[in-house]
Amino acid sequence: ALKKSLEGEARAEAQKKTAERLKEDIPKYEKRDALISEMEALKKEEACLDKEEKTLREDEEKLKCKIDHLGAVIKDLEKCAPRRVEVQNRGKELQTLEAGMKEILEQDIPEHKKKKQELKVKQDAFRLAQEQFEDVSEERRRYEHVLENCRAGILAQHLEEGKKCPVCGSTHHPEPAVLPEETASEEKLKELREIEESAKEAKDSSCIKAEKAKMTLESHEEQLRNRILTSMKQVDHIADLSENVSIEHFYEKISSAWDVVKEQILDNEKLEKQLEEDCRTYEKAVQDIETARGKETEDLMTRKEDLDERKRKNQTHFVEKKTALKEYDNLAFPDLETAVKEQKKAEQEAEGIFEAIEKAKTAKQQADTKKAETEAALGVLETRFQSLRVLTEESRSNFRNLLMEENFASEEAFLEFLTDENEIAENEKKINEYKQAVQTNIQQLNQARMDAEGKMEMAEDQLKKESEEQDHRIETIRKHCTQIENRLEKNKRIKEKISSQRSSLEKFQEEYNRCTRLYNLITGNIPDRAKITFEQYIQAAGFDHIIAAANRRLLPMSDGQYELFRKDDSENKRSKTILNLEVQDHFTGHRRPVGSLSGGESFKASLSLALGLSDTVSSNLGGVQMDALFVDEGFGTLDKKSIESAMDTLVRLSGTNKLVGIISHREELMENIPQQIKIKKTKEGSRIDIDTGF
Repeated sequence: ALKKSLEGEARAEAQKKTAERLKEDIPKYEKRDALISEMEALKKEEACLDKEEKTLREDEEKLKCKIDHLGAVIKDLEKCAPRRVEVQNRGKELQTLEAGMKEILEQDIPEHKKKKQELKVKQDAFRLAQEQFEDVSEERRRYEHVLENCRAGILAQHLEEGKKCPVCGSTHHPEPAVLPEETASEEKLKELREIEESAKEAKDSSCIKAEKAKMTLESHEEQLRNRILTSMKQVDHIADLSENVSIEHFYEKISSAWDVVKEQILDNEKLEKQLEEDCRTYEKAVQDIETARGKETEDLMTRKEDLDERKRKNQTHFVEKKTALKEYDNLAFPDLETAVKEQKKAEQEAEGIFEAIEKAKTAKQQADTKKAETEAALGVLETRFQSLRVLTEESRSNFRNLLMEENFASEEAFLEFLTDENEIAENEKKINEYKQAVQTNIQQLNQARMDAEGKMEMAEDQLKKESEEQDHRIETIRKHCTQIENRLEKNKRIKEKISSQRSSLEKFQEEYNRCTRLYNLITGNIPDRAKITFEQYIQAAGFDHIIAAANRRLLPMSDGQYELFRKDDSENKRSKTILNLEVQDHFTGHRRPVGSLSGGESFKASLSLALGLSDTVSSNLGGVQMDALFVDEGFGTLDKKSIESAMDTLVRLSGTNKLVGIISHREELMENIPQQIKIKKTKEGSRIDIDTGF
């Protein structure tokens, strides 16, 4: 029994010790399970942090790509604002050019066509007046010829054989003139001359009007050409026009250019809209890149720092838990439940025995636990302190490196340049306004230069002086016009008075004038006329017929430009030379000496006179027929068109049973004349080849 008692006590003591030991280990089991749970939670949190870190890296890469993309957009579109200003200026230039072309097409060209039509009407009126003048002049010459024949017939009635002729002085009269069947009077001749003079005045007036219309048209056409050329030079992709092409070609080109300008305006408007969109894109990109480099980057860095801090804390906690867990590796039971069962079992056996001891152990356990917790907290704080020290040193090093990269001498120098976004935006706004003002001033200066081009600056005093001189000249002209009107009115009253007395004088002067004129005509004593004899007068009359016949050839050959006239009076009234010639230029409306004609024009005039002489001789002397005409050279001075005109005249002449021979070296004549006599020079002498054309 003693032995059992001792064994029981020993077992009780052992159970007591076991219970005490298990009781001491229960908190360790609880702590170990808690640490294991906390470590599992930390592992899950670490996985979440890794996932979040991956997302953060993706966001960082996206932000970098966004900044690079916005930087590329800004670089590509940084010149869109000045380009837009250029396009806007170009649009204004195109609008101005299009308005000018529209004015040319809708106003200037119709006005030019109107002036051209007016010129045609006046030229037709001139041709009609010229034809009327030629008809009246021909009638006057015919009537004058009849009157001269009447005079010659009257003189021939009193001729006697052996007595001198009062005209030519001959005593032999084989063919005395006879009175023609048609009679004529001086009054009728005078009336015809007045009609001829009126027709001549009408023709000259029409010629002057046509010439003025032509000059006006040419001036307007020149201005129109210059305006069109000026407009065309401003149009892209349009070839320059030559000033030698017709004005109708200018019409077509300006119309085509107008279409091109309108297309360019549309293209320019599209480009302007595109540039406006690019400018908006550029401004948005600038704002976005500032936001990306500022707020978004800061937010990303904050997230990154927060994530790093959380990871560091999680890693620290995990290491702490793992370190703490190693302290419980020597526990006997695998888990808390088994240990509790064993502990309860031991406690039941030794509860009474070890109650006091258990209380002491419990107190000790609590003290140990508090100590462990305090030591663990101290280790965590030490680890966190070391991490913060490392991070602080890295931040200071990065800040110093950034100051060196940006060339700042110290931190205080860096702080002096710090500013806010509002101030930066205000400065950029002022810069843009300044650039816009500079562009506007340049545009206004260019416009002012264009407006002042071709204008001459003149002082106000000089303008006032010229204005006063103009007013004085106008007043002088008005006074002169008043004097002329008074003189006209006075002369009109005198004329009416003279006209009332004319009827009583006419019947007395009629017979006197007839006799006096006949006497003066025969003696060549005509006042204010060349001093010529009757014989010379007859020669002049015959010469007029030759000139009239020559003009029928000359007008077609000169395209209606030239017409020959005999000078009625010589410059010296005492001279007896009345067979001088002058030429009427219908293009200028003036007469000039035949000596002023060019070589080709002189040849046409000489050929016309020769043909006129042939026609006159053939018509006045029925028994004399000129069947052959030879033209020696002269064609060398003519152009192609004049040669064709002269050849047409000679061909028509050869069709009237006349032989026309031409001596010339011109190839055009050799090609167009079938019958030829060719003279060829050889070493043995000249040789003649006859080509009949068959």
